[in-house]
Amino acid sequence: MREAGLAVPAALALVLLAGCATPDSPEPAVPGAVPPVESLNLTGCTGVAGSTPLLPDAASPARPPAGWEPKPTGTSAVGVMAFRCERIGWGAFERGPVGLVADLHGRFAAPERCLAGLEPGAGPRLLVRLVVDDAGLADALVREFGLPAEPGAVAVGQTSSGALTRTTWTWSVAGGPSSELAFDSEDGDASAAPVRLLWTTGEDAGVGAMDLTPSQASLPSVGAGHMAEPMLGAKMAGGAFLGGVSPWPTQSLEARVRLYDDLRCEHPA
Repeated sequence: MREAGLAVPAALALVLLAGCATPDSPEPAVPGAVPPVESLNLTGCTGVAGSTPLLPDAASPARPPAGWEPKPTGTSAVGVMAFRCERIGWGAFERGPVGLVADLHGRFAAPERCLAGLEPGAGPRLLVRLVVDDAGLADALVREFGLPAEPGAVAVGQTSSGALTRTTWTWSVAGGPSSELAFDSEDGDASAAPVRLLWTTGEDAGVGAMDLTPSQASLPSVGAGHMAEPMLGAKMAGGAFLGGVSPWPTQSLEARVRLYDDLRCEHPA
């Protein structure tokens, strides 16, 4: 198994440990072993996390991986995370500036091992798509971490009126229609909640897990906008988005990534 770390100030937002082996007699991965962690460093990032209100799972457009089905009477939300970072890198690889938008949902029941070490207050989210406005970086994230990254366009703009700042994020998958999320914010600090992003790798045969812990957040607000295909939100309420948002002021974070070869997180990759 290997591990990857990512420093991120507001989005995006990837971790592992494995066993020893000799050139002549490699040892098989031990079920339940901790994979090695590699760090992704995101530097000088601003961002936002947004989520719809809780919905009955039967009304959600999200689909969990095989074996991760939640209780049929459950509720969950669909969400997005958007980031604009000066740099993103791991090891000798580095790119920037770069914009990223994550398409997320909470309609799943992950195996216990996939949630091991979850920080108090952290909300696990399933990552189904990561829009990246750098095609070379998108390819590298797919290759190195099995992330569901796709090249596209990501932009953010701000206007101020008195004490309020209006922020508008727009993004699209390459060649597709644009999605938009806008919200008003004001100066003030709030507690920043850690997040664990989970995604399936290798034709849904393995799992990736990334822990993001922003150091600060701005006051929560309400965001409104429109989700276009292929975003999950495009399949709800005609694509209209209305939900709570948590803006992140400029900061740098480390994202820690773990990779597994199975859907129960028992075999480090």
